[in-house]
Amino acid sequence: MEVMQQVRAIIVAYGDGRVIGDRGRIPWLGRMPADMRRVRELTTGQAIIMGSRTFASLGQPLPGRQNIVLAGADFTADGVEVAHNFDEAFALVAPGRTAFIFGGASVYAQALEQDLADVIYATEIHGEFSGDVFFPEVPNDRWQEAERQDFPADEQNAYPYSFVKYERRKNV
Repeated sequence: MEVMQQVRAIIVAYGDGRVIGDRGRIPWLGRMPADMRRVRELTTGQAIIMGSRTFASLGQPLPGRQNIVLAGADFTADGVEVAHNFDEAFALVAPGRTAFIFGGASVYAQALEQDLADVIYATEIHGEFSGDVFFPEVPNDRWQEAERQDFPADEQNAYPYSFVKYERRKNV
């Protein structure tokens, strides 16, 4: 019997300077529906793994997904599963589901540092935002850009943006 390897991905949106948050909020919230649609399309029916602060910023589990929160033993919330580390989180992911690493900054940093993902789905929002939380630099020696789609700002999306897919380099 062949064992199916779990697909692990990072999903993130960041502005210029790799800003992802400002005082617990997404700086462009409500002004970039194309990004929200992409997140929904990629993650619905899959698993999302996030830190407790990211979960708190959402306010509730995202529907149609297996929500896993990396947190301490005292953390509880309805509609989520709790893991204390990435190994536990990945073990909770239902068979056949992609494990999407969903943030925040320290979770992303740990995932990149430990090579826990095979692909990064990034939305680059081409605008300057104030922020206090940042996505780590993607090391060029370990990741390569595989796809890029560029879009102008329009009547629905306040900023020009790019959907970028990075793949982990082989034999690194």
